[in-house]
Amino acid sequence: MHQTLQGASFRRTVPAWTSFQRPSRRNLRSHRAWSSKQQTEHHSPLTFQELVLFIFQQEFDKQLQRALNYEDYDQASDVRQRRQTIDEALEKLQGHKGGSSELVEQTFPSQEVQLRVQLQRAIDEQRYDDAADLRDRLSKLQQEMRDAAAVKSTTMETRQRRRFKLGQRVEHVKSGYRAVVYGWDDGCCEDDDWKLAIDINSLTFGDLQPFYHVLVDVRDWPLDSAVPPVAYVPQEQLIAPQWPCTWASEKGADLFDHPMKTSLFLGEDENGDLLPTRALREKHGQARQDIFPPDE
Repeated sequence: MHQTLQGASFRRTVPAWTSFQRPSRRNLRSHRAWSSKQQTEHHSPLTFQELVLFIFQQEFDKQLQRALNYEDYDQASDVRQRRQTIDEALEKLQGHKGGSSELVEQTFPSQEVQLRVQLQRAIDEQRYDDAADLRDRLSKLQQEMRDAAAVKSTTMETRQRRRFKLGQRVEHVKSGYRAVVYGWDDGCCEDDDWKLAIDINSLTFGDLQPFYHVLVDVRDWPLDSAVPPVAYVPQEQLIAPQWPCTWASEKGADLFDHPMKTSLFLGEDENGDLLPTRALREKHGQARQDIFPPDE
């Protein structure tokens, strides 16, 4: 069984989440205890679609490098076109994220330039009524720019600083599921319906905190659902377990289990956190961090 990936001009398939191995009897009780309502509240369709597109980008990059190594330039051209399609789909998706205010703020400079050009042309052509109207529009736009800058400054002062890094193991303070951070937004990038569903106003820091993209351990996420084990969580609802934590003693040697783990991470460091791939680090502008045992 497969699900069709939407958001690109070609059809690709990804494995249905119901095909994963079901939890063992040992974990079945806790698995069932987490209601589908809770699961839906933690799920973000935008976040998951962005993740799938990012994984396709990495896969096409590998295919392109392979084609170039074998000097198969026709194949390389085809892969480049597919990669471009994914890039366009991802860019379109990200246009729906981040809130409209940020996008509007980015359009201010271009609007100001256009108005100044139109104003000068109206003056040169002695269209003084048009010039007066353009002056008023320019003055209004400049005030909006000042207001937006003031709001942004205030928001940055009150916004919570990011506490978790790529690959860090975290746990949800209420649901208790184990997860690993693979990305974040400085504020909630979901729509108003999603914010209403999670009751964002009930959060201590509301939208003024990072929202993390996390892979959830499949042993803690019900797999008999169409909702994949990927969550979008405000910072205040996550904690970082102390190392060594109970994951190993309870679950054996494998500290984290998720089907997308190997697409985003290379392994584990000395602290038990996961090592992000180069592509994932570059996506978030993070430098490589190596952790070695004290005697090395």
